[in-house]
Amino acid sequence: MKPRSLEDFGGEFRMSGTQLNYKRCPMCGDMRFKVYVNAVNGMWDCKSGSCHASGRIGIEMTQDSLREKLRGRKRVVPKWEAIDMPEYKGLTENARNFIYAKWQVSHPDKFLLRLGTGDLEGRILIPYPAVDGTIIYLNSRAYGDNLYPKYKCLPGTKPLYVPGRFLGCDRGVRRIALVEGPFDAMSVVERVPWVEAIALGGKQISEAQLYELVSRYENIPITILLDQDALSDAMKLKHRIDPYLVQSARISLVSAKDPAETTTEELREVLS
Repeated sequence: MKPRSLEDFGGEFRMSGTQLNYKRCPMCGDMRFKVYVNAVNGMWDCKSGSCHASGRIGIEMTQDSLREKLRGRKRVVPKWEAIDMPEYKGLTENARNFIYAKWQVSHPDKFLLRLGTGDLEGRILIPYPAVDGTIIYLNSRAYGDNLYPKYKCLPGTKPLYVPGRFLGCDRGVRRIALVEGPFDAMSVVERVPWVEAIALGGKQISEAQLYELVSRYENIPITILLDQDALSDAMKLKHRIDPYLVQSARISLVSAKDPAETTTEELREVLS
């Protein structure tokens, strides 16, 4: 019988964002982690060579099941592997002026920003250091408007989120600000000292990501600070989240311009 909810898959599973990878296929019995379920829209398929079964389970059932799994799931602290930094050069005065004009980041060197060379010429390097200072991931952003793609990532294990501690700002905080990109996070943490800014690395936020965030920063208020396009998706998401978690985590949605286009006074007001 085809599965109708997550419970029909049963057994061991792995999770990556909104995708769940189950060990057992309820249709063919394969036990090799070949079943993939989208925990938001309910679509699933088995990639076993002898099966290829697929379908869709009830979305409400999926969300309820996902909540229970995330609530009872033990947090696993990821083990980051250090990566080797490519050759780089220090920031020039022009680069510092560019960073300030675009994101209002006054002290980019404290975030370990550098300029690339060779294949990365014309790019600002954005290293993500772990708590012990080792570099675990490297992103880069075109320096100017004539280089594509705008963002270019290098090999490494990308964190699900980019908290300020990965950007060199580990400290006690009273509020979490969820923003779109790493420069937005730098802009916020530099201007609002009591806030930990976390970059999504994109415009989309999933239900699974939000539950993970609530779990990681228990009892700390969370403000989702996104521009209008991304905010509309987040507002739809909020209505699907368990009201108890929304209330207990004090999740709020703020309609705003990009943080870099918001004055320090406005930022401090919405994040107070």
